[in-house]
Amino acid sequence: MKTDRRSQKTIAAIQNTVLRLMCTRRMNEIKIVDLCMAADINRTTFYLHYRNISEVLKSLLDDMAARIFDSEDEANGDTAKGGTTLDFLIACAEALDRYEYFGEFVQKSPDADYFLTCLKNVLSDKIFAGMSRKCGSDAADAKHIIRFLAGGVLDVYVEWLKSDKSAALGSVLNVCAPMVAAGQELLEKIAGGENKLF
Repeated sequence: MKTDRRSQKTIAAIQNTVLRLMCTRRMNEIKIVDLCMAADINRTTFYLHYRNISEVLKSLLDDMAARIFDSEDEANGDTAKGGTTLDFLIACAEALDRYEYFGEFVQKSPDADYFLTCLKNVLSDKIFAGMSRKCGSDAADAKHIIRFLAGGVLDVYVEWLKSDKSAALGSVLNVCAPMVAAGQELLEKIAGGENKLF
């Protein structure tokens, strides 16, 4: 897949358009011709980047995970400067907010639960793979903690997106931060005291 600036812009347009279309249609109802019209691209351009809608969804999941990990890296840098687990949680939420239609998708799409479960799995698997490389078989116990943390953090954020937002996101995440920090401490113990798990 091409990764020059123009290609990245096209990929982002396709991904955001899929999210927008999924607000009113099921995944399997989205036709490539409809996506191309809505994204204002031609089908040849679409096929330069993807073979089908499933590939768009997979790339969207991978891209979201990459943005969250980029946010995690930035937050770890901030943690060294006095940042907190709350800073990390806010950075994760901001990574998902970069998708123009993500909030609306979560609120309206009949496929949101399935997609979000896939996102939790991608995040958990990437974190666990990184930890397994560092810890080998000692990481087996970490899988459940990782899945709990990734699922819990994403579930809290999604619940907030679906709410009337009368509580500020920072306040909601602040309540969760001690639980996430405790999970991070457990994972650090399993990893032999290393701060950076992925």
